[in-house]
Amino acid sequence: MHFVRSLFDGLPQVAMSQQSYLKRAGISPFLLHSSHGRVTVAQFATLYRLLVNEYDDETPGFFARPCAAVLSSSCV
Repeated sequence: MHFVRSLFDGLPQVAMSQQSYLKRAGISPFLLHSSHGRVTVAQFATLYRLLVNEYDDETPGFFARPCAAVLSSSCV
């Protein structure tokens, strides 16, 4: 569920819309807070496409926050 939560990290925090997107992608909102929750590739892809279309952004929220890997890299 880490990757599912990451999709929402750079987007406006509206809990109702998160639940709506999850349900539309066939993902139980309960799983979002489960440390052992899993989704299928098809569910993740559906969620990703829903967010891409809704926010008209091919990388929904990804570049709205710093990348930890880049910030900690000594090669930058």
